[in-house]
Amino acid sequence: MIGEAIAHRGFSYLHILSPCVTFDKTSMTYKNLGVSVRDLPANHDSSDLMAAMAQVIDPSTPALGLLYKEDRPTLGDTMDETILAAGGDVREQAVA
Repeated sequence: MIGEAIAHRGFSYLHILSPCVTFDKTSMTYKNLGVSVRDLPANHDSSDLMAAMAQVIDPSTPALGLLYKEDRPTLGDTMDETILAAGGDVREQAVA
């Protein structure tokens, strides 16, 4: 998921849960974390914003997985389009 977030053109937010192996000498953190979270349903549609919101507000336990993904132009894409529409050269802007 970290690789997907980095490769995604635009904003990505990851909430990473990691047990503390330094101070938890009983391994209870792993056990507690396992019962404190759940996987997203197999039929979850990550392109549906309302479905993602329903998962987020579910009071049972936090869901793990890709909640929502939207592909849209980045700010850089929009600026390039503006430069081209004004008759400029995008390559010149990249060098400057």
